[in-house]
Amino acid sequence: MKRVLILLTIFLLTGCTNIKKQTEILSDTIVNLIYDCNYDISNLSNDNKRILNDLLEKEKYENKTINISKLNLFKEDGRDLSYPTTNGVYKENNEYFIKYSDLNFIKDDSMLESMSYIFVEGYPIAFSKDEYPIIQTDTCGNVNYRYRYMKREKEKNNMIYYYKSFGNGGMLKIIYKLNKNKIEDIDLIFNKYYID
Repeated sequence: MKRVLILLTIFLLTGCTNIKKQTEILSDTIVNLIYDCNYDISNLSNDNKRILNDLLEKEKYENKTINISKLNLFKEDGRDLSYPTTNGVYKENNEYFIKYSDLNFIKDDSMLESMSYIFVEGYPIAFSKDEYPIIQTDTCGNVNYRYRYMKREKEKNNMIYYYKSFGNGGMLKIIYKLNKNKIEDIDLIFNKYYID
């Protein structure tokens, strides 16, 4: 019985260690890919290459989708029902989404960054291009997308890595959605400010 418990403990610890090591390797690769367009991924395992390619495919201009409902921007005092919901906004499972390609980013001399403005059920929502970049297209060689590691946290079924920009002090969160010590999905969240 003791032997079974010891073997079970070793197995569980090895699984946790493997997922920690895998997320560390992938996080380092993602951070390097964001800034350095010529970064080589040939040294990754086939599983990590697949996971990374899935992320890069999801982050492409024509595929990227933003879950507007998760932004927590719907405040009653900002609602004006005279503005219709912007074309391209759609509702799925009681959440609002918009494809990145449906956002129209504009910048004029009075603005520091490119912005896109939409309405959802009368709520105004602004998107900064800096917080929704297209990996490699918008990020390569841009010091604002060169990051240093800050910390790692484990939450329920997520492993989250936090990075801070060398350029503007902004933040990158890499969120690994886990299921039984396997990576199911990766989300990237860019923010203009580092939130600790």
